[in-house]
Amino acid sequence: MIKLNADWIMKKGFMLGAGVRMYSFMEKIDPILEFFVPGLANYRINNRNFSYVIDARMGYQFSNGSRLSLQVTNINNQFVTIRPAKPESPRMFTLQYNTTLRYKKRKNSSFKAFK
Repeated sequence: MIKLNADWIMKKGFMLGAGVRMYSFMEKIDPILEFFVPGLANYRINNRNFSYVIDARMGYQFSNGSRLSLQVTNINNQFVTIRPAKPESPRMFTLQYNTTLRYKKRKNSSFKAFK
């Protein structure tokens, strides 16, 4: 597997990013899998090249440190299987919000830890 990621952080909090993952052909698998998984042998004969997935993301970081981002996984919507008979997910959109919650400890707290 080869994985390449690049992010570009612009002024005023904007961010763009992209990634490429390349998976090589799995040379050897257990022969018992070809018996129990219908069509696996035929799929392996017809698909001997590497597989690749392209991802993209964009976002904005607010002044309080929180961040909102949109991520698109598998933009090219390519059929990829890393493990025999277990295809990876198709194109997927994810909207994500990140923030940090801070706990401020009080000086005269009535809470006492158990001993």
